[in-house]
Amino acid sequence: IGRFEESRFVLMSTYDTTANSFRLERQWCNGETAPLTDNQLDLAADPWVADQLLAKQVIAVEQIGDLPTSAAALRKALTDVGLAAFLVIPMIWRDSLDGFLAILCSAPHEWPRADLTPLKTASNIICSGIARAQHEDELVYTTRRAERASRTKSEFLASISHEFRTPMNTILGLSEIMASESNHPRHREYLQSVLSSGKTLLRLINDILDFSKMEADRLSLVEEPTI
Repeated sequence: IGRFEESRFVLMSTYDTTANSFRLERQWCNGETAPLTDNQLDLAADPWVADQLLAKQVIAVEQIGDLPTSAAALRKALTDVGLAAFLVIPMIWRDSLDGFLAILCSAPHEWPRADLTPLKTASNIICSGIARAQHEDELVYTTRRAERASRTKSEFLASISHEFRTPMNTILGLSEIMASESNHPRHREYLQSVLSSGKTLLRLINDILDFSKMEADRLSLVEEPTI
């Protein structure tokens, strides 16, 4: 873009909606001069430029003498670094301001409408790429966080399997003793129900714990003879 427009600098800044401020992300210079610093020039810090950007308006200044009197500080900053014209294109994604693309020239420069269309397209492509990269970063972060949570849960369950099984085995063992020693038919029926339900619950606990061990890479296989 910089070579196409024969510019001196091309700046790309992103907009932080929380802080209501712009941050310089990328800078290109023509190789004949050193990169700009925020102390030398901060376009978005000028109220006139910021108002135009927040209104999502393209700012095309063919020579700095065209700047309004309210932008006198910006005119001086541009003069101090040897700049005479600039173009600022807001980067808009899904109707929201995401930043801007600025082209700065050392000499007065015309900005015909025919040039603005491809520059706007380039700005939209850059904005789309930034949004996609941010979405991918958020997706990777969310996925890794979910995986860590799942792994932590599995490791926890696998490590306390003994604490789950021991109480159930105790309940089943005592229920069997009471059922064998009880002479009351109804009591024995109740105890058989406790035993049946307890064994079903123990099988369910074993399945859950075995699955958790598989997730935590702690499952061990035991060889047993088959008939």
